[in-house]
Amino acid sequence: MANSYDVQVAADFLIGKKRMVYARDLGIAWSDNSEYWSWLPLRYDASSEILVEAAVLEKVCWLDVNGKFDTRQLTPEKNYEVVYVVKLEDTASGWGTP
Repeated sequence: MANSYDVQVAADFLIGKKRMVYARDLGIAWSDNSEYWSWLPLRYDASSEILVEAAVLEKVCWLDVNGKFDTRQLTPEKNYEVVYVVKLEDTASGWGTP
């Protein structure tokens, strides 16, 4: 799988684009155990040939996800937003609406 994260870093900050941190770059509890997680290749976007991997939760009673990136390139005194993109299947249970 191609991971375009490192290639995009400098250009994205210079022109003010959003930054994507991929699932494989995050610390996801039990992600190395196929009983709890699987990995699904997805296109980066509709027009791209680049594939990235999405983490697919198979079975777990709690979720622990963390990650880090170099903040030295961020603008001081500016607000930033961190967003997790989550897709729920019809069979998902235990997720409340925020």
